[in-house]
Amino acid sequence: MGFVRVNGDMRSVRVLNESKMTGKCMGLSCAWVVDVLRGRLNIGREPCLKKGIFLQSLYEFNFKGCTKPESGNARFFKTLTMLDEKYNLAREIKSGKGDCKGVIKKLPDFAGAAGVVACWSYRNAEDLNHPDWHYRSGGHAIGLIKQQDDKGLYLYDSNFGIYQWIEQKGRSLKDDLKRYLIEQKIYGVDVWPNATMKVYKK
Repeated sequence: MGFVRVNGDMRSVRVLNESKMTGKCMGLSCAWVVDVLRGRLNIGREPCLKKGIFLQSLYEFNFKGCTKPESGNARFFKTLTMLDEKYNLAREIKSGKGDCKGVIKKLPDFAGAAGVVACWSYRNAEDLNHPDWHYRSGGHAIGLIKQQDDKGLYLYDSNFGIYQWIEQKGRSLKDDLKRYLIEQKIYGVDVWPNATMKVYKK
C-alpha cells in the first residue's frame, strides 16, 4: 500500500505556485514537524506558511558557502536552537547516506512521538552516469511524524500534500519513501537521504 494521501488540497501549495515562490520545502517541513510535536497543529493540516517561509530564509542563509548539500543542511539544523530552548524538544542531527538511512529505518519503532525532517538528493536519468559520484541533479526535503502509541506514521510533502504510511509486510519505511519520491517523477530516478534531523519530546 505505501503512502495514502489524507490531505492534497493545501492552500500553501496554491499560494506558492501562483506567486512563483516554489522551493520552500525545507522551511515548511520543519514548521510542520515542530508544530505537530508541540501539539499546535493537527497532523492532517498544513503548516503555517509565514513560519515556513521564515525558516526557509534561515536555511538559505546557512547554506551559503557550503560545497556539499549535507553540510548546508546540517548547519541549518544546528541553528534551530529554539527547538531545545523554547519548545522543549530534543533533536539528533545526522549527515551522510548511511546514517540517514538508519534514522529513517528506526523511526517506526521509536518509543513515543517523534518527527524527522529528511533531506534527499536525487539524480535525473541523464545524470545517472555522471563521472562525479557526489553529483546530484537536485534536492528535496520532507517531514515525517511517528505518533505516540503507534497511532500512525505520516509524511508531509510541501509539493503534494500529507500522506499516511500503511505498512506492508516485507516493505520498510525507507523503501516506501524511496519508491514514493521516484514515483512523483519530479524527484529523479535515483534518490538518497543526505541529512536528517530527528525531533522528539524531552
